[in-house]
Amino acid sequence: MKCYEQKQFKNGLRHAKAILSNPKCTDHGETLSMKGLILSAMNKREEALELARKGLSKNFRSGTCWHVYGLVLRSEKKYEEAIKAYSNAVKWENRNQLILKDLSHLQIQMRDYEAFKKSRLDLLTLRPTLRASWIGFAVANHLLGELDTAFDVLEEFRTTQNKTEGQRSRDHDSDYENSEIILYQAKILIEQKKHKQAVEFLEKNTEEILDVPQYHETLGDLRLILGENDQAEEHFTLLVHRNPEKRVYYEKLAQAVEATSDPLRINEFYDAMANAFPRSKLPLLIPLEIVDGEIFSKRLRHYFKSSLRKCLPNIHVTLRPIYNDATKRNELEQLALSFLAQLENTESMEDGDERESPACLVWLYHFLAQHFDYLKDYEMALRYVNLALEHTPTITDLYVTKGRIYKHAGHIQYAAACLDEAQSLDTADRYLNCKCCRYLIRAGEVEKAEKMAEQFTRENTTVQENLKEMQVLWFQIECAQAYYRQGKYGLALRKCCEIENVFADVTEDQFDFHNYCMRKMTLGEYVEMLRWEDSVREQKYFRAAALIAVNIYIQIHDGSWNPETGGSASAEANLSEAELKKLKSKKKKEALKKKKEDEKKKKEGAKRNAEPVKEDPLEPEKLLKEAQEKALEKAKEWCQWLETLSPNWLPGQVAAYELAKRRKQPFQQLRAVKRLINHHGLDNAAVHFTVCDWISQAKQTIDSVEDEVVSKVLADGHGEIQALTGDVASYNKKYLTDNRSSYPHRLQVARVAKIVEKSDDIESIIEGDFSAGTIDDYKEGVALSKSSKLIEAAKSLFPLAIEFGAESDNPPRMLKEFDQSNGQKNEK
Repeated sequence: MKCYEQKQFKNGLRHAKAILSNPKCTDHGETLSMKGLILSAMNKREEALELARKGLSKNFRSGTCWHVYGLVLRSEKKYEEAIKAYSNAVKWENRNQLILKDLSHLQIQMRDYEAFKKSRLDLLTLRPTLRASWIGFAVANHLLGELDTAFDVLEEFRTTQNKTEGQRSRDHDSDYENSEIILYQAKILIEQKKHKQAVEFLEKNTEEILDVPQYHETLGDLRLILGENDQAEEHFTLLVHRNPEKRVYYEKLAQAVEATSDPLRINEFYDAMANAFPRSKLPLLIPLEIVDGEIFSKRLRHYFKSSLRKCLPNIHVTLRPIYNDATKRNELEQLALSFLAQLENTESMEDGDERESPACLVWLYHFLAQHFDYLKDYEMALRYVNLALEHTPTITDLYVTKGRIYKHAGHIQYAAACLDEAQSLDTADRYLNCKCCRYLIRAGEVEKAEKMAEQFTRENTTVQENLKEMQVLWFQIECAQAYYRQGKYGLALRKCCEIENVFADVTEDQFDFHNYCMRKMTLGEYVEMLRWEDSVREQKYFRAAALIAVNIYIQIHDGSWNPETGGSASAEANLSEAELKKLKSKKKKEALKKKKEDEKKKKEGAKRNAEPVKEDPLEPEKLLKEAQEKALEKAKEWCQWLETLSPNWLPGQVAAYELAKRRKQPFQQLRAVKRLINHHGLDNAAVHFTVCDWISQAKQTIDSVEDEVVSKVLADGHGEIQALTGDVASYNKKYLTDNRSSYPHRLQVARVAKIVEKSDDIESIIEGDFSAGTIDDYKEGVALSKSSKLIEAAKSLFPLAIEFGAESDNPPRMLKEFDQSNGQKNEK
């Protein structure tokens, strides 16, 4: 046991062998179990589990054997079985603190708060003098919502731990821990809405609180809630002086001095802040979002002019919040154009101003390019970014902006070429490297992106392994989406599973904090971490991966994916026999090449290591085989996260509806439809198709249910929906009439007409005003309807998009003009 604790595993195995070689101790249960635990620590899991079970069978009443068995199960992530093993260990050794502590950690990991509270109470009873015993019991009560008990336990602990000033000064760590407990108690009072008591409690213990920012933030917020603005002003004034770059401090200080509604008062307040903190941008930016009229014009002119003179590349980003207001946006455009005319003619921004730096004009071009890109006027955006490049062709930000314009315009190949150019100008810039990788992946150049990423990954390992180890989620999800678009479903599933493994590791890593936070007293942050962990899979990368995986499994189940070619069956229907044969041949060559590479890697690994190379559980072929055998079961595993953790996320609920429809689960279908209506409303274009699809088949689905109670519940739920809509034909017609001016809404009406109603009259529905909609909406519309008006509208809105007929091999006209004017020959 000592060797295990000191991680001297070989010595531990030698001692175990010495004991077990004695004929009298061959079946000694505790030794067998400890040998299994040591092997588990050495990653020999199968052998470890076998020895742990054998040791338990030899001594069923040993707390040590049950404890070791629980530890081995925990390492295998079989948490529920491990809890049972720990509970049995406690039965035989109910005073063993280590077993109780491990049991409590597993219970909090599984969010069994009642059992966690009992275990912490047992630990407190065994060791009432131990600080962690009190803290753990208080946290258990807090998590269960028993806030009064939690506060009282902590207060009782603090009174028993009171020290003299001399003792406290000698124990600095204890001072910090006491400070954390006080702030945690204040947090409990705030959760109880006892704001007055929280203020009194904090003021009573002011001298013992060492976290000054947290103290003033908490008291300032409480003062604002209680309407004590004068005292709140003192707290936030101190905080602003400590950190003049934190936006929330300005906003709350403005609230305290009542500078939130009157424009003159707002102007006066932020002028004072700007004078007090001349190097901070926030006092200049925040009022631009609040005020309007003459005050706005004056402040905007001052900020815009000073930013241009400083040659700031992020002017558009900082002013993005005002773009929601069309009046402010137009005024900003007019101001920028007026400055441009003056700079081009007189090299000054206004009459009477001094001559400006030449760089000022470059960054004004840069701003206007970003501005018109935001307005989707890509021709003007490219014009200004090309003018900037003609002026100074060595600024990497200009190439990044140009690439972004091409991306928004629908030509990701040109976008990737621009980012490649930017990256070549500064190969040591990690941001440019990552940005270029992202664009290359979106352009379908995954291998090229991996080679570029190698510049910043660790040596002596593959780039895929290194990125997976470093949990570079943006790279993984971009690869997953690229493979999904290319029809390489095995590789896409592999990337999705790697992303899921990252989140599983994040959940697993909680174990490191259950003990640490109890010792270090970071209680408030610990509780926040637990609550955050409960919703960690709501993060955008996981949701995107889950959506890709569910869609892949659904398409495989529907037969809309060809396993021979790895492409969409609907897309291949338009190919000739020769093209289809060529596609199959290409797929076979790629598979053969990959097989040879895998065999080569295995041989190299076998040479380096004496141990045989383990089989990869995420092998794309293996994942595809599982998908073909049980597609809906695999889709359900992914979709349950979307259903439970992201009930408000529209794409997730649409996917949940489609999966439930194929699994013949009408309850889940109805739930998804209700969630879509409740959270997004019937006016949302993306909701319309799913609602109509449910209405069209609900009666048939309900009639097929044999159980009368179930049938009645479904009928009642369907009745509520139909009361809002009516039958599909009349509802779809009315929906078109109400939303005739919106292209995204007309597109969904056309989808319903073609897929649900089986109508051929699509062109008359989809034609109309084409001013709104994303490039994906227009791609879908062109695929759905061959309307010439729609195609022409798509070409005019996205003239650089290859899908709508733009040239793909040569640079577009504007890029040619720029290259010729500089005497350059840039094939990109």
